[in-house]
Amino acid sequence: MRKREILESQHRSVISEALVVMLGSKELADTWWYSPNRAFDMKRPIDTDLETVKDYVLWHVSGQY
Repeated sequence: MRKREILESQHRSVISEALVVMLGSKELADTWWYSPNRAFDMKRPIDTDLETVKDYVLWHVSGQY
């Protein structure tokens, strides 16, 4: 794997861990990645720029929703 792919994989993993805490289960977090989301103009988070997804999740984790 290239360095960028490794970093993206690590970031996606950290985001997934935050989603498990927020949503309550790994299954719900996995579903979230592959479901259309209004925050991303009905695109799936998996198909959205990783920085945008990270910012969205961290904003919600911080309790600023």
